[in-house]
Amino acid sequence: QNRVVISVAANDAARVVKQAQIMGVPAAIVGKVGGDTLTVKTARGEFSTPVADLHDPWWNSIARAMSA
Repeated sequence: QNRVVISVAANDAARVVKQAQIMGVPAAIVGKVGGDTLTVKTARGEFSTPVADLHDPWWNSIARAMSA
């Protein structure tokens, strides 16, 4: 299944979701952007890590997968 995450200004979020619904595209507000920590909350708990620690794994993920 495919998913797309977009980031819009907070005051545009509801309008973007409404437009997606008009076009038949499922959409939901799932969080906020900002700060220096990524925090993911689920029904099972919460995970937080500094954004700076995530750059290398993200940037080099394809190269590492191809060299494995």
